[in-house]
Amino acid sequence: MKVKNILKATFFILGIVLSIDCSSAKQSSWLNSTKPVPEATGNKILSVEEMTEDLEYTISVLGDVHPKTYRGFSKKQNRLFESLRSKITEPMDAQKFYFIANKIFFSMRDAHTHLYPMKNEKNRFIDLKIEWLKDGLYVKDDVDKLKKGDRVIAIGDRPVDELLNELTYIIPSENPHSIHSKAGSSLIREAYLDQLNLIQNDSVVFLVERGNNQLKVNMPLVTRSNNFSKKATKPWVRFEINKKLSLGIFTLVSCRYNDEYKNKLKDFFTEAKKHNIQHVAVDVRNNNGGNSRVVDEFLSYLKIKKYKTFSGEIRYSKATAEQRNTPQDKGYKKPILRLNTRYNRKCPYPELMFNGKLYILISAKTFSSANWFAVIVKDNKLGTVIGEPTGNAPTSYGDILMFQMPNSGFRFSCSHKKWIRPDTSNDPEDGLYPDVTVYTTIQDIIQNKDAQIEKLKAVIKVK
Repeated sequence: MKVKNILKATFFILGIVLSIDCSSAKQSSWLNSTKPVPEATGNKILSVEEMTEDLEYTISVLGDVHPKTYRGFSKKQNRLFESLRSKITEPMDAQKFYFIANKIFFSMRDAHTHLYPMKNEKNRFIDLKIEWLKDGLYVKDDVDKLKKGDRVIAIGDRPVDELLNELTYIIPSENPHSIHSKAGSSLIREAYLDQLNLIQNDSVVFLVERGNNQLKVNMPLVTRSNNFSKKATKPWVRFEINKKLSLGIFTLVSCRYNDEYKNKLKDFFTEAKKHNIQHVAVDVRNNNGGNSRVVDEFLSYLKIKKYKTFSGEIRYSKATAEQRNTPQDKGYKKPILRLNTRYNRKCPYPELMFNGKLYILISAKTFSSANWFAVIVKDNKLGTVIGEPTGNAPTSYGDILMFQMPNSGFRFSCSHKKWIRPDTSNDPEDGLYPDVTVYTTIQDIIQNKDAQIEKLKAVIKVK
């Protein structure tokens, strides 16, 4: 076989490997046994033996499956594990054990490897939308006596900066941007509020600043099913065309590689061609990931011959053999980094090929395959990245396998691959940083202004 054909075959095989859904596993592969275990609610009492078995099982799985532990856990992690074992001396409720076990996942510093949120008896929340912006924690909607734009200073009797610091030791993450993006939703959930000792008489006190005044508001815990505020959601894949600016914005909230996505993509570029659109933006600011093949499908509409993609290191184990049907059940495979070039697969509609300017919008919520999308665009200099730093490191772990603790029934994920970004000269980075940085402010929220879209339009006008 000629060298050229060998390289083509290599690229094809690499393409198959890298086109796996890098954030989720088959739902049928959740369990470590064929018999499902009911997931414990917060008030269930677990025995010392049950918790010890769950703890050791979890440590064993992470040690056998995760790429980072191929040569064992660090000394710091082993000291942590000993500390956790020492905390299990008497029966305790499942919620308390959940946060003990969660420290194992925090030690991995991999946002794909995490313990799934536990159930509590009433599935209660504070009916409040708050978001951690660059300069603090703010209320996003009018609720009770709280108003949109109120700055949260303290919850209970604890300053919010102190609470944020504690959350950095609770939420598995890869950078502070990820912690900020998850802090608001965590601080309204009963399990987290209880862990932080913020609940009194089934309610939580919020101290807010409004102008020059401070106000204390007592917010009750409520059940989501009856009282949690809901809003109509927009389609997960959609687009809009601005003829005046010659701009098309393709919004992708989830990386689902299916016919709906492919048809919407075709419709988008059909409209772009019809109106001679010169600027195309991909909005993945609220996208937590999915299947990375959506990236290749999108790029097939661009007039580019080739681009560099991610390389993947694979940790093999009995779990990969069972959940991914791999022929190997042990070992570690490293890629040949110089072979990460992919020849662009042209779309079947050559008349729709786009040759204008490309932009991609990102935020701290941009994660997994969505982060992958933005990294490929930036590392290959295919377009301009606008927004806030992402919550996922460009070179990171992923392609998760699913497991369940044998007694508590708590579910958790564990990465079995390490993804290496196309341009390794840009490492190390804890997140993808935009070419044009634009943070959302509380004034943007009050005025219903989209800061990143406005900046996008301003950049286009300059060009």
